[in-house]
Amino acid sequence: VSLRFRGPAKTYPYISAADVLDGKISQSIFDRKVVFVGFSAEGLKDIHTTPFDRRLSGVEVHATMAGALLDHDFISIPTWNAGVQGVGAFLAVLLALTIVLRFSTWATGLILVVFFLLVPLSSKAFFESFQIFISPVPTMVIFILSFVLLALTRFRSEELRVLHRERQLAAARDCAIVGWASLAETRDTETGNHIFRTQKYIQAMAQHLVHHKRPEYRIQQKNVDLLFKSSPLHDVGKVGVPDSILLKPGPLTPAEFEEMKKHTLYGAEALAKAESASGITDDTSFLKTAREIALTHHEKWDGTGYPHGLVGENIPLSGRLMALADVYDALISQRVYKKAMSHETAVNIIRNGRGTHFDPEIVDVFEALEDKFLAINLEHAEQKG
Repeated sequence: VSLRFRGPAKTYPYISAADVLDGKISQSIFDRKVVFVGFSAEGLKDIHTTPFDRRLSGVEVHATMAGALLDHDFISIPTWNAGVQGVGAFLAVLLALTIVLRFSTWATGLILVVFFLLVPLSSKAFFESFQIFISPVPTMVIFILSFVLLALTRFRSEELRVLHRERQLAAARDCAIVGWASLAETRDTETGNHIFRTQKYIQAMAQHLVHHKRPEYRIQQKNVDLLFKSSPLHDVGKVGVPDSILLKPGPLTPAEFEEMKKHTLYGAEALAKAESASGITDDTSFLKTAREIALTHHEKWDGTGYPHGLVGENIPLSGRLMALADVYDALISQRVYKKAMSHETAVNIIRNGRGTHFDPEIVDVFEALEDKFLAINLEHAEQKG
């Protein structure tokens, strides 16, 4: 039976049976009244929970039922209720789909507010007008479940789309780096796999510094890849150096060397322009890191390097790493004006440059990775051959 409860317990008047038996209640109070005789003690297990009260005695439930029958004020749940609920569920799914696919965030919020007000109020109005109860709960539950599922699906779809776009941008970035580095390499045909080897040296040293004991040398894991991707652009400025100097088979004159030094400035300027045009100027920009490397990889720890004669830790860490990687690879590589040195000779030269040419901490890292440097050199020397 679906009962229309009038309210909480004691909505109907209660009269104590003991007061009636003791004569404390006038008999006239019962004239033309329907009286239900029962009990309300909790220990007798006849206490019920209703939408209005958790402690309604069974006798008042019976009174409510009789009142509804006498007043023709009962709740009707029609046979076509299931059909209405089905239509409501379908419309709820359709509405959820439309909201997720078509509307902006603020419009979605407005529609949700309207929906959660309109559906219960419609059910209430229908009930008050016709005493026919059609529960709004199934429609609202199906709508919530549909909306959440569709929203999560769309969110995942957007996440995958963004991830795909990020991969495309990363691929475009990598292509640009390789293109720029290859362009610089074509101007200096004797460099061979220099760019690729130095990239591997930088990666090995950066990975070693992830767990360095000194915070100023510690590199975050995400920046290892940033250094790896950016380092091939360290000599991109050689594009601006005349062939007569860049490809000269013998030693450079002082004036020619001064012009060669400018490749650090040319590279930094070109990368700065690219960085400005990209609109990405934060510390995570590979262009910023590449610009640092291009500008400072010929600076020396004691301040005798170029182009600005920076001293010690005033040289960015990326430039200090590139300085060692660049010199090591130049020493072990053959050029038209010199023969390749052995790995052992190159190691000794770098050790002797501790505190003058190179950062002492970076030399320590190099010594810890000496075997890895040799393996990289041998691996890519074979590819070159």
